[in-house]
Amino acid sequence: AIARAILKDAPILILDEADRLFGGQFAKQVTHIASRLPPDRQTMLFSVQMQKEFLEQAAKVMKPGFSRVHKGTVSGDTVEHSYVLADNAVRTLANLIRGNTSKSLVFCATSKDVESVSNELASMGVRAIILHSHMKSGRRHSALRRFKDGSENVLICTDVVSRGIHVLGVDRVYSVGLPPTPEFYVHRAGRTGRMNRRGECVSI
Repeated sequence: AIARAILKDAPILILDEADRLFGGQFAKQVTHIASRLPPDRQTMLFSVQMQKEFLEQAAKVMKPGFSRVHKGTVSGDTVEHSYVLADNAVRTLANLIRGNTSKSLVFCATSKDVESVSNELASMGVRAIILHSHMKSGRRHSALRRFKDGSENVLICTDVVSRGIHVLGVDRVYSVGLPPTPEFYVHRAGRTGRMNRRGECVSI
């Protein structure tokens, strides 16, 4: 009853990472929640990209005259992109990290890969912390806090960190292996080169 009362009077609906909300399992829930909000509300959607079929889903909750969707492109002017072909990806990663000790994110495909890369780097004398969805909440928050405050300069993670996470001063983003889709690459690269700072995105 309390939730219904709150929704009934909510003047604004904000949907962040809208492509995920309308492109996956949450579309029905979002549409249901939106149907409980006032018809004269303002609706705002935010997303780096939005495929046509997702926009059609989003149109069901948009209220003409009260919101606008701005079409644009993602600027890559502040990020330099490169790749390295390597026989041993982790050894190459270790050398790159030693050569540039700035704040860096290292993306891996799975939680198991994160653990494996972390252990291999440690055996090579490269210190890093990890973050993935199989860790308990407290450990995840601790890892992110240590990375943000500069206690640790290298964070090895899955794509759980590729969206909605802002860490000031990330100079390099590494991908150990290519991400599964171009969209994943865009979100990984978006963790650096933020707020007009320069950044590098290196795929190994």
